[in-house]
Amino acid sequence: TQLMEDEDSDPTGTTNIKDGTTNISANGTVTQSAINLKGGNLIVNTGAAVNSGITGDGTVDKTGRLSIYNSATAGVISGTFKGNDDATAFTNRGTVENVTADFINNTGDGAIANFGTMGTVSGTFMGNRAYSSTGIAMGGAIYQNGGTLTINGASFGGTEAGQGNSAVTDASVKFSYGGAIYQVGGSLSVTDSKFINNTTSDPLGYSGYTSGGAIFLKDGSNYSITGTKTGTGTSATSTTEFIGNQASGGGAIDIFNTSGKIDGVVFNGNGKTTTDFGSAVLYHGGTQEIDNSVFIANNSNSTLNAVVEMNNTGSLTVDYSEFINNESMYAVHSLNANMTIKNSEFSGNGFSNNNLSSVIYAQPNSNTTNIYDTNLKNNNANAILFNDDTDGTNTLNIIADADNGGVEISGNSGYGILVQQRLSGTTDSSILLHAKNGDILMNNNTKGAIGAYYESYGLNKPLPTLTLNADTGHNITINDSITYKSNGLNINSDNNGGTVALNGSLTLGGDTNIKGGTLKLGTGAATSNLKNVVFSNTPTLDLQNSSAQTLTVDSISGNAKLNIDIDFTGTSGVVADAINITTGGQTGVITLDKISALDSDSAIKEFTDLAILTGET
Repeated sequence: TQLMEDEDSDPTGTTNIKDGTTNISANGTVTQSAINLKGGNLIVNTGAAVNSGITGDGTVDKTGRLSIYNSATAGVISGTFKGNDDATAFTNRGTVENVTADFINNTGDGAIANFGTMGTVSGTFMGNRAYSSTGIAMGGAIYQNGGTLTINGASFGGTEAGQGNSAVTDASVKFSYGGAIYQVGGSLSVTDSKFINNTTSDPLGYSGYTSGGAIFLKDGSNYSITGTKTGTGTSATSTTEFIGNQASGGGAIDIFNTSGKIDGVVFNGNGKTTTDFGSAVLYHGGTQEIDNSVFIANNSNSTLNAVVEMNNTGSLTVDYSEFINNESMYAVHSLNANMTIKNSEFSGNGFSNNNLSSVIYAQPNSNTTNIYDTNLKNNNANAILFNDDTDGTNTLNIIADADNGGVEISGNSGYGILVQQRLSGTTDSSILLHAKNGDILMNNNTKGAIGAYYESYGLNKPLPTLTLNADTGHNITINDSITYKSNGLNINSDNNGGTVALNGSLTLGGDTNIKGGTLKLGTGAATSNLKNVVFSNTPTLDLQNSSAQTLTVDSISGNAKLNIDIDFTGTSGVVADAINITTGGQTGVITLDKISALDSDSAIKEFTDLAILTGET
């Protein structure tokens, strides 16, 4: 052991480093109870070992800097490191057992720079800053280059002014990454930790990019960010939370080309007015999973922003999660990626003053979006925006696949499903609603159940195939309008045995193909114009709950059974010509199967006026 410059020992065997530069020589070993860093610089050189660990002395204003070099080893780094305003507080290129130390107000170049092997980090990090005047600032609290970074029980930032960590640049060409953590390469594990009010910023307002308000991870092997969540909705809490973090991309987290999972985490109030992409989480490629997590009031005024953004190829799966009161253009957006959303709840999200604001935005390029057993209710936006304005075959599947689940799309201020069509060419894309092991309900969506964006501008552009399939014992109920002027409608295309009930107005531009089960047409739908109805496998056509309906069909082919459910409640006398079915002179057979007619006393009313016109028969 070679101790140089200024040092002394107290009776407990602790070596106190006060100022100047102290070297622990190569191949040396320190065995005393502790080394206490009170100032200056402590360098653990290549090959040295500090088995007793190193403690930062929090009683001084400026603790001093610690550097551990290649193949050197040290025990636990503990105590408090604070006030370093000219360089990184702790740089590790060797091997460190664990880091339990707190790092406070190290504003020179962050708190920790790790190029070696470092055990679990579990301290408190507040007010640390990575600063650059030349263009790039990275990792206000931790800069990690390769290897494994394990965070467990740590805290980054705080609720009071100045407690957040930051990466800051004031260069004219600016980039700042990872307000709390910047990592390139390797693997990242975060458990039971809090990230509060961390930022990447450029105080002089130059144009550029700030990314990952709390965490920035690039080109890693894998990552895991987990917590234990309790409660639901706006009262949900977790042992891992991201609160009030800010960046222009990835308000809380930005991940490039690294696959992994977020599980049991709460994101609350992340993003800022100028966040362009991912006010909570921004992904660039990889296989990404979000499970059992809650996103609350993550906001941005940018018309580009989503709370969770999947940008570029890869896949995103969201399962058993909640998105509540997020005032962003979109809640979840996938671009050129496959996306699956399951067992999740969305409410109070979106911009009501933007026609394209949507809760779920699928922007595929020969990709598939699957939505299972998910509710989208009372959002200030369209529930789903499906952008088919790309080449290739794009697919949107909305599936009720659980007996206790199902899908409900209700009370949204826009459409239930809005399709953005291709401006040129044709499309072989498709939209499927499938009541497989549960029911689907679309109700009280302000602009309608299903609509096409460019039709509101008078442009009749190609639309994906629209199919509504309900398996036996299950129902699709759509109480809002369907406006689909350049395509038709397929009902139970796989000879499904369930019921599709359409109660809103229908504006269709193609054939209506009914291949099985039951199609119920309520008052609004039955007074609409169905185009070229084609019956296969003798399905049931049920005209329901109406005192008078007129169903106009351009043409009918095939056979069907007809059920009539009429409610005369509130009427007086016999209603003549209550049901009129007129066709365009085509042959076909509609067999009258059942008439159910009730008056206000729930008595069967005699029903004799029925006109069925099928061709010349």
